[in-house]
Amino acid sequence: MAEKAEFKDQHLEHWESHRALHKAINRIADHYLPLILELGRRPLTLDELEDFTRRQRILYGRDWESGRRRRVTLEGFLERTTDAGIIERSGQTYRLTPAGGELERHVAAAVPYFVDKFLSPRGAARATIIVHVLLSAVKLFIGFLSGSAGLISDGIDNTGDTLAAVLVALGIRYDKQRLTSIFIIVLMFVSVVGVGWAAWGKIAAPEPVELPWLTLAVSLAAGLLMLVVSAYQYFVGMRHGNFALICQAVDSRNHFLTSLLVAGGVGLSMLSRAWDAAWLVYADAGASVIIGFLIARSAFELIGELRSSGGEDGAGVRHFLGRGMGKWLATLTERFIRYALAAGPRSPAELQDELRSFISEWRPRFHAMIDFGRGFIESAPALVPERLEALRERGTVVRGDDGAYTLSDDH
Repeated sequence: MAEKAEFKDQHLEHWESHRALHKAINRIADHYLPLILELGRRPLTLDELEDFTRRQRILYGRDWESGRRRRVTLEGFLERTTDAGIIERSGQTYRLTPAGGELERHVAAAVPYFVDKFLSPRGAARATIIVHVLLSAVKLFIGFLSGSAGLISDGIDNTGDTLAAVLVALGIRYDKQRLTSIFIIVLMFVSVVGVGWAAWGKIAAPEPVELPWLTLAVSLAAGLLMLVVSAYQYFVGMRHGNFALICQAVDSRNHFLTSLLVAGGVGLSMLSRAWDAAWLVYADAGASVIIGFLIARSAFELIGELRSSGGEDGAGVRHFLGRGMGKWLATLTERFIRYALAAGPRSPAELQDELRSFISEWRPRFHAMIDFGRGFIESAPALVPERLEALRERGTVVRGDDGAYTLSDDH
């Protein structure tokens, strides 16, 4: 709470208001905020600033102005911040002005607060509870109002997930992740029973879905929201090695898929009226049955992973964000290879050692604050051999007779 007071109630001497301060922060390209924090440590020369931004590019790629998609060079950043009275030049070094120091202290206090609030297991658990309570109420209300078995099934599953989210929060608080994971899996099987009940009710009394457009809109909106929640849960779970959160991420991913099934069932129900094809009404029940199978399959998948890993991490759990992070790591590794080979030939072993040192030794303030890359970036050195081969096949690098690699003449 002290950090919260520090950046929200910070006494300003060199800015006319917090609004003016926030406006100045928003004008700084996101890529350069870590550089502001580095200048808070000590003045930096232009060479040091250029080296810092080169290293940043290895991690992030291009330097883009957030929201404007316009390239911002280091020179442009220095010119803007100098004109704004944030940075000043003294000889060959750049330092923060008194106003820049206040801005840096604000950012330095705000970042850890928001990381703890939103990228911690407790923060993720709180956000998950809120989302599930909201979606459970909306889905069940619209589901019963419209008579959609698929939406009712999804709502039942969401209700179970609400209880699971509460259990996860308690498990995090009392350090009972494994027990919490088991409860979540049990609740997934309980949800299968509820889904089966909703499907049977639709089969026994088939009727077209009422309020189809509203039901369709609710299903699609809920699906997109759960896709975002799933990525968020998986990222935080992997970052902290919290298997219970990863279980939730898998279940949330299923909600995205089931929302598409519900939408498909509603769409076919609408066609049953338009085409006078009564049998299409059963598509809604079919969607409900498929939802039950998806939930059960994921539960068995998590049981296997829980047994093999002991519930300590979720490295073996399949998730779309895991594949995305794999692609990001491959791209990061290739950028580092190009960066290192620009200085001269390197063997695969030398590149691995240099990348390992880069990851472990280069710790800018900003990355230390957010614990950047924890849980996945450490595996990048192992990708060096395969990424070298990929770059060689594309003609980016060439291999010498001594086994060392160099950049090709075209690169």
